[in-house]
Amino acid sequence: MANHHFISYSSVDALDFALRLADALTSGPPTFSVWLDKRDLRAGEDWDAQLDAAIRTCAALLLVMTTDSVEDRSVCKQEWTHALKHQKPIVPIRLHRAVDLPFRLASRQFIDFSDDFAVGLAKLRTHLTWLATPAGQLQALKERLADAQRDLRRAPDAPTHDRLTAEVTQLQQQIAQQQPIVAAAQAAQPPDNPIHQPDADKNTTGAQITDAEIAGIADLRGANFSNAQGLTIAGVVIGDPSAPKPTPKLDG
Repeated sequence: MANHHFISYSSVDALDFALRLADALTSGPPTFSVWLDKRDLRAGEDWDAQLDAAIRTCAALLLVMTTDSVEDRSVCKQEWTHALKHQKPIVPIRLHRAVDLPFRLASRQFIDFSDDFAVGLAKLRTHLTWLATPAGQLQALKERLADAQRDLRRAPDAPTHDRLTAEVTQLQQQIAQQQPIVAAAQAAQPPDNPIHQPDADKNTTGAQITDAEIAGIADLRGANFSNAQGLTIAGVVIGDPSAPKPTPKLDG
């Protein structure tokens, strides 16, 4: 099963939620294909190989953030770091209110399920739909650029530095190629139905991605990053100056 959404969660404190989320996403509308270990791991086959393949072929990894899943030794960390390695979008889902995003995911926004499952589900469906659009693909590239630039500043040796430098350059080129595609989609969108990034819950700890960094002219040693927002079409005309003004009513 390819092009699915891999659900990464801790069985210690989120098994029931993960099962409920999988059911909701697959039932729709709209429907989304998901991969959940409790249902999709095949008996008699190597589990590590199956997990590796499921992450390599996923459309995105959905990280259910709970007290246990954000721990350094959690298996979830192995899953989302593997997703980063294979350049997969990661969508953090906050289930427990007290948890924070892992440091390496700090440039992302999370979908909040801590108060109301139905509200969180609606936001998640909207976000997953948006990720498949040109604007969503552009945002995923920007997030990968932020990851690569952060890792570049911490490169432990020359080979790693060279590899990350090449990755940053490639991502900047991909972003430059994607931007006119987004602009064309924006121009083709009706004014009353703008293309935009769906509302997500604020992540105040995220670092900032500036236009200069995307263009590759910022100093990689001191740049700040944060979530780049999605594109919105403006153009709604409020009021018509040529319209006749009402005649005031006079008593008497």
